[in-house]
Amino acid sequence: MKLSMKVTERDQKLLAMLSIIVIGVLFYIFALSPIYSGMSNEKIKNRQLSEEYAELKGIEGDLDKNKTKYDQQRLDYMKISRELPTNLSEKYVISDMYKISSQISAEAGDYSFSPRAELKDVMALKGGEKSQKESSSPLKGLYAYAVTTSWNVSYGDLKKLLKLSQTYESIFALDNLSISPQEDGRLNVSFNVNFIGYDDNKAPLRVWNGLRLDKVRNGIFSIPIGGVTTSSAGIQTGTTGNNISNNTTSISTNSDIASIDKNKDFVVALSTTSSPTSNVVMEKVGEGKSIFGSNKPFENATIDVKGKSGKYQFNMSTSTEKYPGSGYGELTPRGKDIVILIYSTARKGELDKNVINIKVNNNTDKKVYVYVVGDDEKLPRCSITKGGSNVYVEKR
Repeated sequence: MKLSMKVTERDQKLLAMLSIIVIGVLFYIFALSPIYSGMSNEKIKNRQLSEEYAELKGIEGDLDKNKTKYDQQRLDYMKISRELPTNLSEKYVISDMYKISSQISAEAGDYSFSPRAELKDVMALKGGEKSQKESSSPLKGLYAYAVTTSWNVSYGDLKKLLKLSQTYESIFALDNLSISPQEDGRLNVSFNVNFIGYDDNKAPLRVWNGLRLDKVRNGIFSIPIGGVTTSSAGIQTGTTGNNISNNTTSISTNSDIASIDKNKDFVVALSTTSSPTSNVVMEKVGEGKSIFGSNKPFENATIDVKGKSGKYQFNMSTSTEKYPGSGYGELTPRGKDIVILIYSTARKGELDKNVINIKVNNNTDKKVYVYVVGDDEKLPRCSITKGGSNVYVEKR
């Protein structure tokens, strides 16, 4: 019996439909499914990125809201750092003791200066009894220089002295106060004064207002603190193109400033954030190349010197520029020491609060002297921190 199979037109249509369905299923499995899976993964990633973006926007908003507070905290840190200097020494103690005595109409006796001593806790500073909490939380890095003296003062001057000790409690503290009344109504007062410092390698150095030796011979307490006053009218600074020009033909009677200007290796000009050039301009003398800051309220700059035995190198930078662009350039000191001369400016008003922190790194066998000229007396624009050794800072 012979069988014959004939595919009808209806069967052909069914087979065609079945083929389409199979192809569709295979296309979905091998082509569309990975695409849909990828799209799903991308949606998840997009959602995560959106959440991260929203979080970052929130952080940015918080930063914007707290920017004024943050800037004020930085200013406060600079102020505290100047009041509690990291480089407190005997010469500052003598200077500050004179400043205190100059505000009191006292007949001073002898002064006895004690060497630096570490302060273990707050109450050791104030001379009181420690609580259990304070005794278990020593202040590391806090130290003081003690001065013992006796004065003959009026009752009103004694009150003024006690008021000063309260107002400037973070700078100095009175201890072991002994009072003996006299028949004429005045008081014999003996006491200790603790001048306080704090070790903080990130804090700016206190700038020394140098005493000229020719004046000291006539009596250290017979001249204003800081020696001869520099007249700002006698020092002019300006910029020509990219070079700093210093017109120092008239520098009052300060021959020392003229000598410093002659032997300077680096010159720095500091100004406000609204300066037409920049709030900081730095130049290596003889290079003919200046670098500029970014006019930020808080600008960081660095001068780095290294080398020994007559072969020295340098690098200087701000937050936006660096010279030389990579590595170090050759440095030939113009004198026996390396000299950095900084011309600063007085404040222009209440809104003028910018600070330029210049870090000086000395890794040479020479001394580095930093001289600051014309800075504001109440709120200095220039702040100096140091790295390495043998960095000396003076204000003129």
